[in-house]
Amino acid sequence: MIAIPLTKGSPARMLGKCDKVAIFQVDRHGKRVLYESIHEAPPHEPGQLPLRLHQLGIDVVLTGEMGKMARAFFQQEGIAVVLNIPPKTPAQIVSDFLEGKLTTGDLVCDH
Repeated sequence: MIAIPLTKGSPARMLGKCDKVAIFQVDRHGKRVLYESIHEAPPHEPGQLPLRLHQLGIDVVLTGEMGKMARAFFQQEGIAVVLNIPPKTPAQIVSDFLEGKLTTGDLVCDH
C-alpha cells in the first residue's frame, strides 16, 4: 500500500505540515489502484505518522520534503520513502510511481 501525505487536499510539500493522508491499495503487477481512502493524520509528534502508516499496512510513502529524523522513523517501520514528488494529483503520482515514470529527488530538510 502507498501513502501520500496531504495538506488541504493536495500532496504536502513538507511532511510535518500534513493534515490528512491518502492511502492507495494497489496491484503492482497490474499497475493499477484498487481503492483509495483518506485518513486524518495523527498529531505532529516524532514517530507518530510512521507508526500509524505501518499499522495501516503502508510500505511506501510518497512525499515532498522530509527531515532526517522522520526518514529514520519510516525506515524503522519498514516503510520506503520517495521524496520530491511532483505537483500533481495524488492519483496521478501513484499512477506514475506504478508505471516507473515518477520523477523524484532527494529533498531532506534539516529541521
